[in-house]
Amino acid sequence: MLRTHCMIRDIGWVEMVLRGRYCPDAKRRVIERFARGGGQGCPDMPAAFAEVVAMIEAEAEASMGDVHVGMSAEDACRVLWPLVRRQARLPDGAAPPAEWLVALHRLMGRRRPSPEWSGPQGEASSAYADDTHSGGWAISCIVKSLRRVACAEERATLVADPLKCKVLTSPALKPDLDALLDPLRHRDGAGWEVVTRMRVLGVSLSDPTDRVQFEGAIRETLRVRVVARADRRAGRWRQASGGVFRSDALCPAERPRPYAHMGAPM
Repeated sequence: MLRTHCMIRDIGWVEMVLRGRYCPDAKRRVIERFARGGGQGCPDMPAAFAEVVAMIEAEAEASMGDVHVGMSAEDACRVLWPLVRRQARLPDGAAPPAEWLVALHRLMGRRRPSPEWSGPQGEASSAYADDTHSGGWAISCIVKSLRRVACAEERATLVADPLKCKVLTSPALKPDLDALLDPLRHRDGAGWEVVTRMRVLGVSLSDPTDRVQFEGAIRETLRVRVVARADRRAGRWRQASGGVFRSDALCPAERPRPYAHMGAPM
């Protein structure tokens, strides 16, 4: 999509055929795609949508005055539980489960980021098209995310997909974060998954302080993105050259490229 978007110059446009079932003699419908829209240039991703996401992020940020890295566990409960209760569609008077409170107190007892590094809330956020991300102190990030979700539903009728909402953390924090997010999940436990590795825009993320996790993420990325692809290519090359590995038997587009390890399409 992005390449097609970038091909369009001046007042020109390109056709995008609408897929689906057509009668045998029916004319295929097309969209004339102009150089407009959001970052991905797709007709269903207009610039207005990105502006809505930016507005939601700004409003969620403005409501974070009650969150700071020095707050007590009781204050954190007063802020976080109503957000969880609302998103989980629980009754207004529902009290937090005992295991939820225990997990919250354990998380609040852990080391917190310095305000000089991360600001008073201990969190920083970014947005890309229709995706938003928050990083920093776990409690602050969850509060910010749930406020974005609530604002999106209230102001723009956008509903979060629990299966696409994920939390990346260290193995040490995973059990307690699982307990905090459990009320938001489906009955089968799906949704709001807490992971120790995550792939975002082609980049594998993990806890940099955990050497085993960090090196494991690097090895897995290299195995999937480089080694496996190279093995598939090598097999096709040997077959094309009669069992002999000869790069000169390939057309230029088939020859190895030095930037393949960066995740470029192969």
